[in-house]
Amino acid sequence: MKEFYRSDLKAHVRTDDGNHVRKIRHSQQYWESPVGGGGLATATRYLRDLASVYEIATPRLDNLETKVTYLDPKKAPEDYRLSDEKGRFDGRVYGFFQTYLNVPVWRAGLRVTIKQGPNRVIASEDTTVPGVDAKLPSRKTIDRWRSVFVNANTVTTQTHALRANADLRTTTFGPAAGEAGGDGEQPGSDLIRKALTFQESGEDQRVTSRLIQGRFWIYRFDPDLRLDPHHRHDPNPVIQEDDAPARRRSKRSGGEVFDHGMPQPFDLPAVPDRIKDGSDYMVAEVNFELTVGADKRVWRMLVELESNAVLYLRSLSGCVDGLVFEDDPITKTGNTALNSASNNATLNPQRDDVTLQNLDPPSGGTQSLIGTYAEVTQVAGLDPGEPTETTGTDFDYDARTHDFASVSGYFHVDRIFRTMEDLGFTVIGDYMANTSFPIPVDIRYWSNNTINALCNGNGSGGIGSVGYGLMDTTDTTNPLGRAADPRVHLHEVLGHGILYEGVDFANFGFCHSAGDVLSMIYFDPDSNCWGVDGTAVNKPGDLRFTYVPWHPSLNRRADRDIADGWAWNGSRDTGGYPSEEILSTTLFRFYRAIGGDHPNLGRRQFASRMSMYLIMRAIGDLTSGTNPAYARDFCDQLMSTDALNWTSEGVFGGAYHKVLRWCFEQQGEYQTPLVVDGIAPDGTITTAGDPPDTDVYIDDGRAGGYDFQHVHWNTTTIWNRRMADGIEAHQEPALNEVNYAYVKIKNRGTAQAQNVVVYGYHTKPGAGLNWPADFEAFSTPSVNAGTLDANDSEEKIIGPFDWTPNINAYGHDCMLIVVTADGDASNIDNFTAGETIPEWRLVPNDNNVGQRNVNPVPGGGGEQGLMAGLDNVSFWAGNPNPERGQMTFDIHLPRLLRDRGWRLELVGVGAGFSLASGAKREVFIKLHPGQSFTRDSVETASDRDIRIDVLANDGLVGGMTYRLDPDIKRPYNADKPKDKDCLDEAQRLAKCLGIDQDISKVCVKEIVLGLKVKSDDCC
Repeated sequence: MKEFYRSDLKAHVRTDDGNHVRKIRHSQQYWESPVGGGGLATATRYLRDLASVYEIATPRLDNLETKVTYLDPKKAPEDYRLSDEKGRFDGRVYGFFQTYLNVPVWRAGLRVTIKQGPNRVIASEDTTVPGVDAKLPSRKTIDRWRSVFVNANTVTTQTHALRANADLRTTTFGPAAGEAGGDGEQPGSDLIRKALTFQESGEDQRVTSRLIQGRFWIYRFDPDLRLDPHHRHDPNPVIQEDDAPARRRSKRSGGEVFDHGMPQPFDLPAVPDRIKDGSDYMVAEVNFELTVGADKRVWRMLVELESNAVLYLRSLSGCVDGLVFEDDPITKTGNTALNSASNNATLNPQRDDVTLQNLDPPSGGTQSLIGTYAEVTQVAGLDPGEPTETTGTDFDYDARTHDFASVSGYFHVDRIFRTMEDLGFTVIGDYMANTSFPIPVDIRYWSNNTINALCNGNGSGGIGSVGYGLMDTTDTTNPLGRAADPRVHLHEVLGHGILYEGVDFANFGFCHSAGDVLSMIYFDPDSNCWGVDGTAVNKPGDLRFTYVPWHPSLNRRADRDIADGWAWNGSRDTGGYPSEEILSTTLFRFYRAIGGDHPNLGRRQFASRMSMYLIMRAIGDLTSGTNPAYARDFCDQLMSTDALNWTSEGVFGGAYHKVLRWCFEQQGEYQTPLVVDGIAPDGTITTAGDPPDTDVYIDDGRAGGYDFQHVHWNTTTIWNRRMADGIEAHQEPALNEVNYAYVKIKNRGTAQAQNVVVYGYHTKPGAGLNWPADFEAFSTPSVNAGTLDANDSEEKIIGPFDWTPNINAYGHDCMLIVVTADGDASNIDNFTAGETIPEWRLVPNDNNVGQRNVNPVPGGGGEQGLMAGLDNVSFWAGNPNPERGQMTFDIHLPRLLRDRGWRLELVGVGAGFSLASGAKREVFIKLHPGQSFTRDSVETASDRDIRIDVLANDGLVGGMTYRLDPDIKRPYNADKPKDKDCLDEAQRLAKCLGIDQDISKVCVKEIVLGLKVKSDDCC
């Protein structure tokens, strides 16, 4: 097998042992369709144009646009059919199975990767099995298997649908679903029992089976691959030494990685003599669940149709594992006693058993640490020898060994690229287009006892190798490798490695890299370092802000103070590692501001993923001619990247550019005038930079800044009045009447704001809202505010906005106010038709926007007043996120009520409920009173808020706040007569007075009441 560059294709190609091209990576120039068309049209034209390169007869490509079928075997020549179509960001992948007798050949075919706009092919692959020649079984045999498959596949499809969609669980399906009920045998069990022999001995070994999926394939039989070579018949196998020479693995095995040896709860009959090694057969793929006593596992077998012979059998429950530190021991536990000088007895319990993914197939029964993305090998320095294991055996070693470092090196480098894939990036041939995979990973790059790590470039704009030294030098006889620290890998590969791809250089033009902060953001959401004093490990301060808590001496941090020179263009801004600490502090502040400081894990995880995506995409979109020279240049790049859509996550861009700019400003960038190298005041900055020229805002308590804020809907500088009196006090909106909204606005910019306009919106009471779908404009949609003076020197009250709330019994509307000015548009302008943004991403990340979900409730009427104002009040809980959400609620009662035994319940909610993306559900409040309280106790309480946080998948999406007001004894709308009632009474009075006319409105001018009663009727 060879990989080399072909100038005629302007691509790197890989050939097999027969010198047939198997992979093409268009590294020099993408292949662009000469006729245009969609993605599939480009892929099919490409394969037909390059058929001679792959040595495929062109008639076999006639049906590329036809979808492959698995259940209709019939006489048909070999060809290729569409099997997969996947898209991510601006790329698409098309897969085509090789077919014979109208069914696919096992794991064989073609794959084309396309970049869109315009459509260009960046890579392709051919895994065709040559010379396929299988016999078509009898129609009776095919129909017998197919009837069982159709039934089982239908049941499985329905089961998956039910699990994915709770709304379908009350749906009644047809007979197929009903047949798979109870404790007895399930459909397809007879086929499984004909192929396998079970030995049942009492209830503890009772066997039941269920067919999950069945399909037809063409399979080339290889007796060496019939079973996992390390499969044991003993249900409690004992590993024994085997002195027999290892047998070389068949070259026609198709690239399979063996699983763990699994206990086999059945006997497997021998293959009949007529089944020949290397011959092709039509087989039934039978995926089934097998329960033996309390043990349940899923298996896959390929069964030759006419003989019921099992040609291939695997458990789908196991794979090759290894022991590593998934998180470093301090991050994992918060225990600073677990340092890098600890011995094996201390460190071994902190190892994690992880799956080593993407490994290449074993060779000759031996598994090596080489896979899709990483290859443990010697590049320089010492040669400790790469560990290998017998196929299926785990890579389990003591922490203080070279072998443990090797497993760690493979796992962590591989995990980085799996993380990139998980974030939606296409790694090979796209984001890492100039890197040849797998990347060499050298765990003893230095011959001496150096504590260090590095990432080498390949000279062509990609990664050449990564190398690691030791973690500490206290015990070099039992060395702890630097590769054992999970965080260092992100610095090297995501710091320097992606810079090679972005700018063809290991460093930014203004600092070392972004590797430190990417590592901190990745590990922070569930870290146990928060609040842990790092003094014991020579890192004074909160270990949360340390790049590598476990490193013996390194103390690079993300909480550096600009007053001490840790500012852009401050005394510490040297362009090297200190400047990286300034960048880490800047971008870690960004991560924290958008949710990294949130108490909910789901919100922290989103902030982590969002931050990593933005930073990595921004770096990936740089070029060798646009390496940022100053921090502000990289901020510009980040802000431009924010305007793009994260299509793989369903996240529309344009929410965070103001937060990014503010974070760089807070770390000293954007002085006036802008500081340049070598000119005063370069090297002297110790204060925050300046805001933009124009930065109008609605104060939500942060004075126009973007520090993290748990509650984004409590903006009290927005308020409502029932009369247009301008009084600065919030009133419960009057239902079905015109109300009057007001807002305060300011300008933190350095110049007077021009053409200031304020817009007003409202929505029925709710949390988890989407802009713009859930909001409607006020009756007075906007008010021109003229100018607004700079530097917070002027505050204007804008209003009144006329508006009429939605009718909600005992409810109120939520208000959203937006201010704009020349040069400072609101983020709502970033979203075009069809694009939406959840309130939880819009409101806290744009100081132009303010939201008020704060409603006053009676605090001056004791128990009766509060019950009248809040009990049985409802609000709408929505899931604004692009994926289905498990909705849960956090309820906060002020101490005033908690101490008196009050409780708040959400009726019928229990542990939560599931909502589809964009769906809403009305939720009712049930208030359980405790001891009563007085107006004075409310007046003196510092916390008066009853708050309900609404979460989707453990991430805050909004909430409702009900504020105890000591000046309110009864709710306004509850005691106010309804217009309809007044009209009814007026109509009855008119009739009583002999006025035979319809009454349309009640207007009271004067009331004169005179009643005369009979004296003898008085009591």
